Amino acid sequence: MVRDQKTSEEGLLIAASFFGASMAVVAFDCTKAGRQSYRSWRRCHKVNAYILMLWSEISACFVASICNFLFLLSRIQPSTSSLTATQIQCLMQILANRLSLILYNPDKERLLKAGLFIAIGIINVGEFCIWIPARLQISETFIRINNVWDRAQKVILAIIDLSLNWYFMWLVKSKLVANGLTQYNLVYKCNLAMVTVSISLDLLLIGLMSLPDDAVYIQTHTLAYLTKLNIEMNMADLLAKVVKKSTERRSSFPTTDLGAGGGNFQYQARGRSPRCADDHGQPGVDIQQPGPVGGGRDAGDAGDRDSVDETQGRPPSHADEHKQSCVYLESSRSTH
Repeated sequence: MVRDQKTSEEGLLIAASFFGASMAVVAFDCTKAGRQSYRSWRRCHKVNAYILMLWSEISACFVASICNFLFLLSRIQPSTSSLTATQIQCLMQILANRLSLILYNPDKERLLKAGLFIAIGIINVGEFCIWIPARLQISETFIRINNVWDRAQKVILAIIDLSLNWYFMWLVKSKLVANGLTQYNLVYKCNLAMVTVSISLDLLLIGLMSLPDDAVYIQTHTLAYLTKLNIEMNMADLLAKVVKKSTERRSSFPTTDLGAGGGNFQYQARGRSPRCADDHGQPGVDIQQPGPVGGGRDAGDAGDRDSVDETQGRPPSHADEHKQSCVYLESSRSTH
């Protein structure tokens, strides 16, 4: 169905401005995604799920932005429902990947991602069942239901977004900062600011639905999701920088001898092959299994747990930092 009412000149000008802004954000997102993809390939020599979701989100938003603008010009029929579903699903899974980096519980990771996939899938199915008949103007009933469902859908997605971000901040504060890794305070504060921007975008979309001319809302929707994606990529880069800086600082210390038997303790990655952290949404950082080797006390216990690779190279002679690391490793694996 071609658009029945043409967009007003003022609405079209505003929509054109948002379309231009969307193309600019697409350029920024492509640049950042290209850098993360290059670092991921150089480090892991494979294309992981995170990179695929990045480019799927960018592609869906780019195509949807063009289609929406052509729709406002009455050049094409409305046909972006599947693209909108892709935008929502990929963005939520990217956020879940960021959570997985510090969750340290494979069962909870799988449960979180599967549950989120099913929940978003149900929301998208509801969108198909209601939005399409409403746009085809099959009956007034579908139109009225769609007016309510559109707002309800945005509220549900905002609640899910807020809940995931709150859980991430709680994990950072309780599992990292509380155990002495104070450098992650920066991650906590930045995420607090970013989630404020993200939720504000959701509230803006809900408010724009009440405008008599839907041109602004249609074009702003894609811009909002492109901005949310940029936020996620910036958080990924921030996490990578914090971990890398901490690793470099601690690995500069020389290793020393420790233990009643005089055993030589060295921290090194061992066990499984290191898994690339960008499998969990963070490019350029390894998650490995550090642990003391070469004899001495508790050598077997410390090597059984995963940790962000910021303990590699830490000198056991620094007792306070060693104790903080052990507490963090215990809480990361036993609590979850």
